[in-house]
Amino acid sequence: MKLKSLKFLENISKKIKKNKKRIVLCHGDFDFLHLGHVKHFKAAKEKADYLIVSVTCDSKMQKGIGRPLYKENERIEFLSSLSIIDYLYVDRNTTATEVISKIKPDYYAKGSDYKNSKKDFTGEILNEKKMVEKYGGKIIFTNEQTFSASSIINNFTLDKNMVSIIKDIKKKFPFEKIKEIIDKMKKKKVLIIGDTILDEYIYVRGLGKPSKENIIAGLYKDKELFLGGVFASVGNLSSFCDNIDFITSTGNEKKYKKFINTSIPKNIKKRLIFKSHSITTKKTRFIDKDHSHLKKLFEVYEMDDNPINKKIENKIFKYLSKNIKKYDLVIVNDYGHGLLTEKLREIICLKSKYLAVNVQINAGNQGYNLVTKYKKAKYYSLDVEEARRAVNKKNLNPKNVPGDILKLTGGQSVSLTMGAGGCISSSKGNKKSFYIPSFTNVIVDTMSAGDAYFVISSMMLYLSKSLQISSFTGNLAGAITVGAAGCVPIDKSKFFQSINTHFKI
Repeated sequence: MKLKSLKFLENISKKIKKNKKRIVLCHGDFDFLHLGHVKHFKAAKEKADYLIVSVTCDSKMQKGIGRPLYKENERIEFLSSLSIIDYLYVDRNTTATEVISKIKPDYYAKGSDYKNSKKDFTGEILNEKKMVEKYGGKIIFTNEQTFSASSIINNFTLDKNMVSIIKDIKKKFPFEKIKEIIDKMKKKKVLIIGDTILDEYIYVRGLGKPSKENIIAGLYKDKELFLGGVFASVGNLSSFCDNIDFITSTGNEKKYKKFINTSIPKNIKKRLIFKSHSITTKKTRFIDKDHSHLKKLFEVYEMDDNPINKKIENKIFKYLSKNIKKYDLVIVNDYGHGLLTEKLREIICLKSKYLAVNVQINAGNQGYNLVTKYKKAKYYSLDVEEARRAVNKKNLNPKNVPGDILKLTGGQSVSLTMGAGGCISSSKGNKKSFYIPSFTNVIVDTMSAGDAYFVISSMMLYLSKSLQISSFTGNLAGAITVGAAGCVPIDKSKFFQSINTHFKI
């Protein structure tokens, strides 16, 4: 059995070194094992007497959507069949630094594509190099012919239209250029305004129908509380920007105060949370978790969506009048729960330098919350059904919706999300629309996918002025989000890794 514990490898390493033998360590995902991996192992083994291979576990892989293609037990089984490998280890970390510190290999081998450390946006190769050298070892780069597993997987799994789109985008926006564009967001000043929503998930297991009542019974298992609404945008953008202020309102319940305050990212500059006498909007969903995806059974709203009182409205209006022009980008998340009054919408539309708007229709606002309330914004993001309601054309072809939205609002650009159907985006005066297919059909939870799409596409359109790259990155953000339950913010490093992986075509 080649698979060993870290303690075993630590002890065997000492014995090997005592016998004046050498160890080489290879570390990676090794998803979709191919000839390039085998050549890499052979070249590495030429440097030493023992080859140890550490494999990244499923939960720590950062290669993007739909990865790993093969689970860790399958990857281990495949690698075990290679006689050249002496020992295997499943690493529960994102990097090899811990296994290096325990094994203290004489050589740490990476492929030639890792040789240029400037292209390693994570900085982890340099950290691993330092750890190897700390214990007297040396990092080496094998120069065997390389085969990209990501390239092979992408060409087999991605929609052919998506492959063509990625190739086209890469010509205009190579990965390094996209990274450079996104890095500029760090110092931009952003204001995010919107309703606070608490999303509670109560997980149950269906027991079936009771014999005496016409209802469905469920067995309680667990529950989670997520900070949603405007905080979906705050959380997602906080990884990319260090100058975010936000405005929202909540109820005055003490039971939620600590949860809200501790859930807000630490790098947020200014928190303008106005306490009203009404309750904090909470949406409780009862969910059957015994599936690969979350099966939502029903939901219960706790809310008072009357407009905020005049005192709070005047405080927010006064702040906006004095400060809104200082912000490079203003992001509005309007869920129709009473915060964004007509008076506030008018000043936001009139004085924002660059305004991005997301207006959502839900069961709580009964379709009264339409995007047409916001005029002349630089960017609108909404789903296709919200757009159809706004233009009052139920069966309108999605291709024709963006033009109608821009005519009604006088806006500059609009993007429509269509779930598994991807997204379609258009700009004023540009007859060409950009269509991006969906990245994935593996759905765990769709709850905050639209929010992720909106904030990332807003950021990219503002920075790049390209609706194509904005739609692409927004769609990617949404696809990442549907792979996790609840409202989980996008991490910048993982986002870069996902772009880089999908660019390997």
